[in-house]
Amino acid sequence: MAMAHAYFKSIRAGLSSFRLSQAVAILLVLSGLLLSDSAFSQTVYITRTGAKYHDDGCRYLSRSKFKTTLKEAKESQYTACSVCKPPTKVISGSGQDNVTTAPAPIRKAKSSQCTARTKSSARCSRMTTNANGKCWQHQ
Repeated sequence: MAMAHAYFKSIRAGLSSFRLSQAVAILLVLSGLLLSDSAFSQTVYITRTGAKYHDDGCRYLSRSKFKTTLKEAKESQYTACSVCKPPTKVISGSGQDNVTTAPAPIRKAKSSQCTARTKSSARCSRMTTNANGKCWQHQ
């Protein structure tokens, strides 16, 4: 009888250590997921012509998408997208040395209203990107 009691006591001790090792394993897996999520949150995407950086699922990435880091995007004067709301704070030491640098965006010239006057001395309503500020008709 004493031998059976000792046997069940050892089984109970073994089960409690097994449960403890399961709990430790679960905690390690969860902490790994949390750490990897913070590393992935520093990856953002830019477009070929845009001035904003985006999260992976943003609708503005449907035509072009270049992977970059948040730090590089901020250094290149990109701002956060107001639709997908990507991260805005750079976490140092995120371990993203393998991300390729995105190409420089092609900036479109800003257009402005033509500065010329019509025959009736009203301002021309056409838009222009010319440096002299005049549309094609008033050059």
